[in-house]
Formats: sequence, structure tokens, C-alpha cells
Amino acid sequence: MTIESYSFAGHTCQITICNNDVLSKLPSLCGCRVVIVGDATVLAHYGAKIAAGLREKGASVHVLAIRPGEKSKNIATFTRLIKKLAAIHADRETIILGLGGGVSTDIAAFVAATYLRGLPLWLMPTSLLAMCDAAIGAKSALNLPGGKNLVGAFYLPERLYIEPSFLATLPPRQLAEGMAEIAKIAYICDEELFAKLEKMPTISQDMDRDIIERAIELKIALVSADNFDKGKRQLLNFGHTIGHALELAKKELSHGEAVAIGMVLAAGMAHKRGILPEADFMRLKNLLARLNLPLVPPVSFKRAARYLLNDKKRLAGQVRMVLPQKIGHPCMDEGAYTLAVTPAEIAANWP
Repeated sequence: MTIESYSFAGHTCQITICNNDVLSKLPSLCGCRVVIVGDATVLAHYGAKIAAGLREKGASVHVLAIRPGEKSKNIATFTRLIKKLAAIHADRETIILGLGGGVSTDIAAFVAATYLRGLPLWLMPTSLLAMCDAAIGAKSALNLPGGKNLVGAFYLPERLYIEPSFLATLPPRQLAEGMAEIAKIAYICDEELFAKLEKMPTISQDMDRDIIERAIELKIALVSADNFDKGKRQLLNFGHTIGHALELAKKELSHGEAVAIGMVLAAGMAHKRGILPEADFMRLKNLLARLNLPLVPPVSFKRAARYLLNDKKRLAGQVRMVLPQKIGHPCMDEGAYTLAVTPAEIAANWP
């Protein structure tokens, strides 16, 4: 990967691509304090190793564990973490290290963004989804009962470590949900990458690093062009309007699974509008099915509909969605990257 850093609102994030050598890539930390924030499952695999590596670099280390899963991405978890920071007398030079998947990186980033009005943030994503999506773009967020990511801030990490060897401990379902996000950005931005995904023989922990790096490059390009989600960055929301509603309506769905269904429904609407060719629609469905991702909502439209009204991407009371025109190209609406859709249109496309 040629990108070694990216800028956001005048700040810079240094990106380090590792090869089973993340600890050797850490800088000297003599006299520094580091607080690792991660879920209990990830910490069981990597917490002691990362903490030991930080101590070898000279840091004093505290480890704060959260419960695994989306249910932890809430104000109660946030409150517990900042109280612990106060108890250990964290100061403005204390480094918050988010270690784990998207939930851990989101929570760690929001803690860093808000405690003492901002602490240094480092991210070390351990899931495919977090490496290619959640840890990139300077977003942090918490969920509320009525919607996903309704509380949050833009906050750029100072350092981002991408260590593909962390994928070795991921179960197939979590690999598949990470592939959903890679498929998303490929389908809406890069036909060549999408074709490469179609040729992948299987999903495995030892996947092609070029795919991971290309997905990262694509997201960085969108984020760099549109820091605050007012224009081109909105393309990253392909599949997410319906996906977020499904996550809340059906707690058992993972983020990637919900986004996969959301992409199928959004592409289906584009096809019915006469925007998206049927062949391109079928290529999306075929790839997602081969990745063992669901294609059909597991709940009724009525059950999911109330969450659509709280979607953070609404404008002037309208639900707006990214709709594809063809693979690698979104449909535009007078310069806007999202199109207005009605609840009736979504319901009509709901299987």
C-alpha cells in the first residue's frame, strides 16, 4: 500500500501496515501511559501480548475490558470507562489504544474524543471489518435505543496499526461480515476490485493482503475528499440505511450481515427504477451469497420501519439512500450522492 498517512481536518493519522510484527513497529514510549480498551474476547487472545509489548517500549499500561458485541456500544459502557479513567488519574497525554473490532474502536475513539476534551488515540483493529472500515475515517459513535451511531464525534487517531495476522483468530462469520464492507466499497467505487472478489476461491484468515489494502485506500480517498460526510463520503453508506434499521430490529444480525441485506434491497430499488442493469444486480447477489451472507430481511418491513425514521442520514425529513447505477458507479441526483426514497418504495421492495 502506498498510503502511509492521511489527513483529516488539519490532523494526520500515521498508518502502519504490519506483517506479524506489530510490536516491533511501536515507537519508544518511555514515560508514557497507555490505556488499552478492548472487548474481553479480543483481550483474551491479544491483550497480554500487546500490553507486554507496550511495557517493553517503556509505557505503563492499564487494560479496560468491555463486553463483546454491539450491545456494549452504549452510554452506560462509555460512562463506566470514563469513570475508570478518572480513577487512574488519566491526563491529556494518556494514550487511548482501541484494540479489537468495530465496537471497540468506536468506543475507544469516543472516549478519547471526549475525556478531558481530547486524548491521544491509537487504533489496532483486529477484525476485517474494523481494518477496512470502522477504524478508518475519524468517526466514533455510540448507539441509542432508537438508532445506531446517534451519539458520536469526528476524531482522528494519531496512529493506526493494520496487522492482518490478527485475522487468524476470527471465526468464519466475522470474516464474512468484514467481506460485506469490502464488497460494499468495491461495488459502489471500484469495479476492478469487485471482479477480484468474484474470483476469490474461498474466504480465509490468510486472505489476499492486496484486497485489504485496496479497500483501505478506497475509504481513505473518500474520507480525504469529504471529511465531514457532506458529499462523496456518503457513498460509504451504501446498504447502511436499511442495514442499521435491521440491526436494531433483529439483534442477532451482525453489522456486515445487515449491510449485505441493505445492499441487496438498495440495488433492487435501483434496478426497479431502471437505473441498475439486471446483470449488475445479479452479480451483487451472487457474490454476497457466495460469501455466506444473507440476502433477505429476517423481519417484516413494519418491524424495521420505525428505525428508518431515526437514520442519521435523513435530510429535510426524507430518507435518503445511495443507489448504484452500475458496478463501480453510484447514481447521482443533481450533484448529490444520495437519492430520496419513500417508505412505500422500500416496503414495495421488501421480500
